[in-house]
Amino acid sequence: MVIAVIAVGIVAVIFAINSLKWKISTLALAYYIEKNQYKTPDEKDMRECTGFVGRNMFKDVLGRLR
Repeated sequence: MVIAVIAVGIVAVIFAINSLKWKISTLALAYYIEKNQYKTPDEKDMRECTGFVGRNMFKDVLGRLR
């Protein structure tokens, strides 16, 4: 039982670190875009980009499973 709790704790720490890295990277990219005075995306651009990323992430996952 103790080993299971430790394992869950380790997984939680790894997840928290990865989430923090993702958040920092995303905010750094947003800051870079703003700092260099690029236009911010409108709703249409966001839908298009989100769809592109979603499709390619799905392809990447399926490609790794083969």
